[in-house]
Amino acid sequence: MTRATPPEDLDGTDLADGLPVDPDDARPVLVACSHGTDDPYGRAVIAHLVGQVRTLLPDVDVLETYVDVQYPQVDEVVASISPSRPVVIVPLLLSGGFHVTVDIRQAVEARVAAGSPTISAGALGPDPRLATILVDRLDEAGALAGDSVVVAAAGSSVAAATLDVDAVAADVAAAWDGPVTVGYCSAAAPRVDVAADLARASLGGPEHGRVVLASYLLAPGFFQRRLAKAGAEIVAEPIGAHPLVAQIVVDRYEAALETLRSRLTV
Repeated sequence: MTRATPPEDLDGTDLADGLPVDPDDARPVLVACSHGTDDPYGRAVIAHLVGQVRTLLPDVDVLETYVDVQYPQVDEVVASISPSRPVVIVPLLLSGGFHVTVDIRQAVEARVAAGSPTISAGALGPDPRLATILVDRLDEAGALAGDSVVVAAAGSSVAAATLDVDAVAADVAAAWDGPVTVGYCSAAAPRVDVAADLARASLGGPEHGRVVLASYLLAPGFFQRRLAKAGAEIVAEPIGAHPLVAQIVVDRYEAALETLRSRLTV
């Protein structure tokens, strides 16, 4: 995985700070793994989301980690946890792209190879609740019936990730009174600016509605700033630390935990 220069105050020796001394006195650890960002507001949003998860799961150790940019990163965190403690990694990622299928999978496989019970949950999306949040964000941004919505996702070279985005866009389309298409910030096509141009052309003129970007991003950062330059009349806020997202994280944890338990009892 890509690594930024670690901050000077991270010596790599205290990655599992706060874990119980007795490996049997708590439920399996939830490792909440986001992408990582250098945007302070984006960092705050993810930290708030992790805090919401801790509130929903007060008896679970919830550790925050990343696949890029920030530290500690996921392989370091899972390696730091007591080998006898079961671990469930929940990707704070909206689609099953490279970071889920490569970075997180490698961290899981390394710990499993060492004999430690470990599993990764699926990405947060697709999930109908994410579409509900996107529509809420559209309403908050001032989008109106008839406006053409582009669901603007980060993008991935992994084909399954684009299918995940398509599924969420279909849920948005079912709830939105107007056209809904998809655009990507990177790696996949069409790019958001192209999708915005196509949406505008399909409207047949400004009198028939505006182009609105539904930001299918978890937090502010580089891609959200890029959306502001894509030429849409309205850009909605990212999904953010919405209570429904925290509940999705909990649901992913519980589902993966059931799978892990079934494997351990076979």
